Amino acid sequence: MKKKSFSQILYLTKRAHPFFESRMGAITNQIGLTPQEGHILLFLANNPDCNHACDAVVYRGLSKSYVSKALTSLSKKGLIVFQEDTSDHRYQKIVFTETAQEKVKVLQEGQKALFKELIQGLSKEDLDVCKKVLDQIFQNFIKLEEETNVRHDPAVQRRYAHAQRSQCAHVRAG
Repeated sequence: MKKKSFSQILYLTKRAHPFFESRMGAITNQIGLTPQEGHILLFLANNPDCNHACDAVVYRGLSKSYVSKALTSLSKKGLIVFQEDTSDHRYQKIVFTETAQEKVKVLQEGQKALFKELIQGLSKEDLDVCKKVLDQIFQNFIKLEEETNVRHDPAVQRRYAHAQRSQCAHVRAG
């Protein structure tokens, strides 16, 4: 990989989150949510198999307090409920209420519009190659991360191992 390309990837990874938050912030405000609440709703909606608080911590790199605060607020607003996870009683599943569905739809439409702007000018073939390359980089990163044992939080390690065994292996944006 050329040095310039790698620098561009680093720049993108550093700048993507604040840019996304800025663009989506206007949408969350319109539907009466905080950016944090919108972020969590999108993650859960885009990844139905990732339905535990710890999934957001592991896969989105969010702090436990960030996730907890957003989930508490979403619950108070009647947008989510917690149900006991029958496969692992230590965890609670997060389930959308009917009230949440319209807000989720608005958030996903906003996200889709943003992604459409980002991939302007790319052919389907270009996108397929990009996806294949990013998937391989992701797999390589996970392998390196596991080999170097960089995860230090035992609770996150346990949940991560559980998530790897579950169907939550291919996490989508949001």
